Amino acid sequence: MEEKAINDELVKLDLQSNQHRHADFLGVNPFGKLPALIDSDVLLEDGSPLKLFESGSIRLHLAETYSFGLMCLIRSLQS
Repeated sequence: MEEKAINDELVKLDLQSNQHRHADFLGVNPFGKLPALIDSDVLLEDGSPLKLFESGSIRLHLAETYSFGLMCLIRSLQS
């Protein structure tokens, strides 16, 4: 997030008190695991924000969605 200068809000969870098992977090990740991401800039068909919870899918989403023209630059260099 910092590398791509994406505005974000870090929400810390107290794992010892099982905050990751509370209903509000389970709405983000039904498995209660970390990390998790809510991207309110990407809305689903029902108007709700995109929720991701696997580190690989989070990184891929950030790279594809917030590339800021990097892919265009790479494509133009390859042309």
